[in-house]
Amino acid sequence: MNEALTFKDISLTPASFTNIASRSDVSTDVRIGRTRLAVPMIASNMDSVYSPTLAREVARMGGVAVVHRFCTIEENVQLFQEGIYRHAEYTVKPWVSIGLGSNEIERASALVEVGAETLVIDVANGAQEQAVKQYQILKDLFKVDIIVGNFVNAAQINEFVKRAGSVPTAFKVGVGMGSACVTREVAGVGWPSVASIEDCAKTGYNLIQDGGISTPGDLAKALALGVKAAFIGRLYAGTT
Repeated sequence: MNEALTFKDISLTPASFTNIASRSDVSTDVRIGRTRLAVPMIASNMDSVYSPTLAREVARMGGVAVVHRFCTIEENVQLFQEGIYRHAEYTVKPWVSIGLGSNEIERASALVEVGAETLVIDVANGAQEQAVKQYQILKDLFKVDIIVGNFVNAAQINEFVKRAGSVPTAFKVGVGMGSACVTREVAGVGWPSVASIEDCAKTGYNLIQDGGISTPGDLAKALALGVKAAFIGRLYAGTT
């Protein structure tokens, strides 16, 4: 497929025939590690997106939100705790974003101590030695799910697994595709979303699209191409 294609350049072909009577009969349930998503939508770890109120509402609707890390560790703990959704039958905990370096290990430790179960190593380029080292440290320290990003092709993901010695819970896919992303302008780096997902899907690992979802149809296309769910920023930004 043409490597320049984005979600806007493609459409899904309808099935030749279906026995589904109503769209309400379709299940979008998916499990990523210990998290069950009734709706494969993840509110991105941006300070213009995340709030405890939004996290609880997203969880109530079947998705999950990711706590950003653009604050102190103490503030991070509070954002996480206030974002937990408690229902009579179940509890949904937000995922939490972790960067690189020793201070971020302290952040992860504080969040895991208060109940965080999914850590997202979030860097512009996950195909680097520092990301591998951070993943190995977190994996050795905590019994949690770990998601690593971001990647644009299968070669990067396979090299990460080779160097890390194990497979993370999932990989985030996408560089330079988000509406608020300046990577293409600042660094000149990026790869169109369709080609990126198609190539990364060759690995067979759990993938999460990050960036470029601007309509519900874009999400459907991403799922059809091979991701389990998608990080979404702009559609949530500034809302409660």
